Amino acid sequence: FGVARFLEYTGLDICDKNIANARRRFGSVDFRIEDFLAIRAENKSYDYLFVHDLFEHLSGAAIELALSHVSRVTRRQACLSFFNMADIPEHVIRPQGLYHWNRVSMQRVQESLMASARSIDVVPIGAFLRDNYGCTDYHNNGAYTLIVSFDAN
Repeated sequence: FGVARFLEYTGLDICDKNIANARRRFGSVDFRIEDFLAIRAENKSYDYLFVHDLFEHLSGAAIELALSHVSRVTRRQACLSFFNMADIPEHVIRPQGLYHWNRVSMQRVQESLMASARSIDVVPIGAFLRDNYGCTDYHNNGAYTLIVSFDAN
């Protein structure tokens, strides 16, 4: 499927149902039931890391731990996608039982990553779609992607 045959790919999810679905669709890919907060990967073991819509569902301390893992396990570049991020000084942590529904601070995330990152490119998804594709009705102003580059050593 696509470029998958050219990649060594590992997919993690804490939900066994999501992993079962992924394995059913892409049987040759290494999918694991694993909590990113307890990721067992060696330091700098992934050239590229993609994290999608995770941080909004973590406690404040867990956000920082997850960001430290991003820096620890990524060799070249991480692509971090957020659905509820804002240019605010602090995270707005909203516990919902065992879950969280947070507004993540772009400033705090950048501060946490800059200790180990070479650069961080911030892509506001709505502006990207408007400027590049003429899409003027994107529904989520809180959607951002951060492209975090590390020295590959």
